[in-house]
Amino acid sequence: MKVLWSIKSYQQRFFDSQGRSQPVTVLKLLPAMVVGFRRQEKDGYEAVILGLGERKLERMKKPQREWLKKQGIKKGFRLIKEVRLEGDQGEKQLQIGQEIDLWSDLKVGSLTKMSGVMKGRGFTGVVKRWGFAGGPRTHGQSDRERAPGSIGAGTTPGRVVKGKKMAGHYGHQLKTVLNLPVLAIDKENKLVLVKGLLPGPKGGIVRMEIVGTKEVAPIELSKKEEKEDENG
Repeated sequence: MKVLWSIKSYQQRFFDSQGRSQPVTVLKLLPAMVVGFRRQEKDGYEAVILGLGERKLERMKKPQREWLKKQGIKKGFRLIKEVRLEGDQGEKQLQIGQEIDLWSDLKVGSLTKMSGVMKGRGFTGVVKRWGFAGGPRTHGQSDRERAPGSIGAGTTPGRVVKGKKMAGHYGHQLKTVLNLPVLAIDKENKLVLVKGLLPGPKGGIVRMEIVGTKEVAPIELSKKEEKEDENG
């Protein structure tokens, strides 16, 4: 499976097989089950509908519960997502109720495209939101350190142009990070260690798409376990 969904567990520094320090995000893969299909004749495209994670069926929304019952599925899921299919990958190879092999295309060195929702930071000033330097605190300007400064011309055009970087809501947006390599895989615990830092809080949902491969120095999982023991 080249498109996976996971939960962001934590971020930590690890050392690879060459002794180099690497920033790593640890992800726990959500188990996936086929719960339906989109068909070219009816929907205009081919896709498989996946039930991801686990959740009590009665905790799901009523339309989803009733649809799952029609499909013959008697369990609940944390997420229901679609994955586009290519060629003859439709119902000939997959069946409703079938568990998906998450590890078929995933390996150490896989390059991934990661998407997650950033932490929400509320209403934020221009220094934090856009990285503005702020103004000087000299000549009596004691209240201008974090101010945006001038926001436009005077008579012409006589208004603030659209798209001007100003204070406002920051965060809680979908963010995508490209070409992050997989450094280690723990199939027993369904964990994937990816180089780099990902958007979102602990426990947030991250979409992972495999886009290529790259040679990397792997990480020893035994070192990770010792690190966790030291931290209690």
